[in-house]
Amino acid sequence: MGEAEALQKELNYVLKKFPIFDGILQVVDRVGVGTFGAVYKARNLRYEGNENTDSAYGSRSPSPTVANAGEKRGIKRKFMDEEYFKNIEYVAIKKIVINYSIGRIAEEISILRELRGYSNIIQLLSAHRHEDEVILITPHFEHDRFRVIIVNNLRKKLKDVKPGNFLYNMKEKKGILVDFGLAERLGASNSYLNRIYDVPNVGAVQVINRFPSVVGQISIEPSQSNKPAVKRIRTLTASKKLTKQQMMDELAKRGFIDMDPKGYENKPGWKANRAGTRGFRAPEVLFRVDNQTCAIDIWSAGVILITILSHHYPFFKSTDDADAFYELGILFGKRLMHDLATEHERYYRTDIPLIYDPGLQFDKLLHTMRRDLFPKDDEQLLNEVYNAIDLLKRCLEPYPSRRITAVEALKHPFLLS
Repeated sequence: MGEAEALQKELNYVLKKFPIFDGILQVVDRVGVGTFGAVYKARNLRYEGNENTDSAYGSRSPSPTVANAGEKRGIKRKFMDEEYFKNIEYVAIKKIVINYSIGRIAEEISILRELRGYSNIIQLLSAHRHEDEVILITPHFEHDRFRVIIVNNLRKKLKDVKPGNFLYNMKEKKGILVDFGLAERLGASNSYLNRIYDVPNVGAVQVINRFPSVVGQISIEPSQSNKPAVKRIRTLTASKKLTKQQMMDELAKRGFIDMDPKGYENKPGWKANRAGTRGFRAPEVLFRVDNQTCAIDIWSAGVILITILSHHYPFFKSTDDADAFYELGILFGKRLMHDLATEHERYYRTDIPLIYDPGLQFDKLLHTMRRDLFPKDDEQLLNEVYNAIDLLKRCLEPYPSRRITAVEALKHPFLLS
């Protein structure tokens, strides 16, 4: 079976368990695949040709219906506001596989219902469940791929939280948040939704050295053995059968990782929220701090801003938490990361020579990466650039209590100019 045939078979199956949509929706394409499911584009067969371009933005308030398509009771034939629906040519179908947390799916639906009518938020039209499948129906939003959004004017581009979850239409100059699968209410005790349980003696939050994905780029001074450090790491990675746990054990044995730091042997394990995409997680998420706030979203916005300013996507390329700590160490310096860990009642130590004190300065870093960002003959634009860098510093403030808030950011000169 060819790729096209396989895709068509998949599209035909999307609504097979939901006969309520027969004669209403026709699935025409798959537009995205994620950890928890896939998103499809479907044609509204009841479309009357008067599409309201604001339908996806929240300027109108549809009345969503949540129904169980597998039960005779609860199936609502009028599954969404008919007047609203007939003005939408295409809808998006988010198909979720129930294999991780039905509580999280219910929370996502609940949050989308509460946000109905708000600007720049995708509007939930309908939600249905049949056995192990849940689908969410929303208006389809035509958007530009993040990689092709050209940074011609900085003032037009700070409109993101995370590329995969924020869709932007350059022609309409409008954007929406579309994915609330990992959203939580501030202050809510959703421990069952997105928490992990660890014992501190596995080196979870203590980073000594980066894993060998950077072999040949760094030089490590080991605490034992006379063999060159880089050569020893290459020896460790020579076997493709070496598991990550074996790697940890071997690195610990040879003096790279202190698996049982003094004073941590008897500390209890902790619960921590680690939501989000790699490369966008705030330091407090990596440190597995229990009491996280909306400041983690400001950090993510800062990552988007530095991505736009640097023209490098993704900016942080970590493959695991060890890599992420390595990158933050390079950026902020060893002393600050140590103090930050202490602030969060965690332990951070490294002897990687590339992690200097102090860390890097954002303006110098960006000047190195993109000299064309700093025009010599346009003082007004140059001032905008430095305003953007100032906002960047405040968004990527490692201490969450000092990080700029959303309200403060909206009053920042860069966004007001």
